[in-house]
Amino acid sequence: MHIKRTTALLLLLFAACKQNDTGAPSESMEMRKVAPSLEEAPAAQDMSPGAQRARESEPARPEALPPLAFDPGIISDRLLEYRLDLTYRTDDILRARQLLYDTAKKRGFLLQSYVSSEDAVITTTMSVRVEEMHETLKDLSALGPLESETISVQDHTESEFIRAVRAKREELRMQRRSQALTGPAAAQNWAQREQALAASEDAADEATIEKWRIADRVSRATIAVTVRGPAAPDPVVVPSYRNAFVGALNLLMQLLYILVYALPFIVPVLLIVWKRKSLFGWMRRNRD
Repeated sequence: MHIKRTTALLLLLFAACKQNDTGAPSESMEMRKVAPSLEEAPAAQDMSPGAQRARESEPARPEALPPLAFDPGIISDRLLEYRLDLTYRTDDILRARQLLYDTAKKRGFLLQSYVSSEDAVITTTMSVRVEEMHETLKDLSALGPLESETISVQDHTESEFIRAVRAKREELRMQRRSQALTGPAAAQNWAQREQALAASEDAADEATIEKWRIADRVSRATIAVTVRGPAAPDPVVVPSYRNAFVGALNLLMQLLYILVYALPFIVPVLLIVWKRKSLFGWMRRNRD
């Protein structure tokens, strides 16, 4: 009887050990499957539920705008004059001023500058070479966020064509007048011809100056930059107590002025109030 019980216990122990050996691989496979998911989200476990909900509801942030990189390129068949008006926002007005001055000195020259510490604003106008306008704008992007941008382009191609036509015509006119001066002396009106020749020379000089003026405008670009600093707090307004005293004195004088006009009416009323008992007694006696 004891042998049978011992044999049954041994069989049960052997079956239990075999079951544990077969279940271990499946448990290890399940742990391997769960381990990556636990490794992928350690931060999510550390965050509180409120922080997780706030992170999920937070909108995606837009990407930062790239630096301003306007490049006019090379247009050989047009004569273009560029003007740019830019507005930036900065937190350091002194650093922005120094950057503007350094950029103007490096790329061209300064035309105009205005600085107001009270309003925290800088307005600067500079002239730069068109070939370096792209690099200048990249340098100015270090001022801070760009708030507004205006680009104006003026085409001088037609003006240059008209100038060239007029200059050529004046040159031919000068040649004809010079030849006319070499004619017979009897047929010459020297005063009028000298005056006409001088007018032609002046017109030719004006055409040359206009050519240089157009070439200068086309070769350089004008950049106007406005930089706004942080908004200043509202100043403490201290009222003028002197004005308060003056106002009180004016009010007192006005009341006295009104009292002078009302005095003839106020005096009888005051007398009646003061003598009302005597008046009432006199009226009663008259009734009796």
